[in-house]
Amino acid sequence: MAGCSFGGLVSAYAYYRYPELFGKIAMISASFWYEGFLAFMRETPVPDGTHCIYMYVGELEGIYKPNIQREMVERTKEASALLLAKGFPQDRLKFETDANGTHDAFFFTQRFMNAMLWLFGH
Repeated sequence: MAGCSFGGLVSAYAYYRYPELFGKIAMISASFWYEGFLAFMRETPVPDGTHCIYMYVGELEGIYKPNIQREMVERTKEASALLLAKGFPQDRLKFETDANGTHDAFFFTQRFMNAMLWLFGH
């Protein structure tokens, strides 16, 4: 399952709720700023299995937002760290950033190809 922005957050949720259905997950610029989602991740065990997860966030995402979306980068990094801290295997998690990356289709498209290549080559 793969998604960008809110679709990336839905992909993360699907991983937790339906791990038997989704073994390869791409969370591209996922909306981890969404209220309560990091708390959900803290409280929910990482599913067992041989899942692979690709995560990406652009370092410039949310910088011009006047609301919680300003925390896009920080919260995505926290989500990645939470997965690892809760026992997700580091060799099955690929986390990428781009110093110039913004929250738009130009970067989503580039990272989607990276995600598919990594997930299905792994």
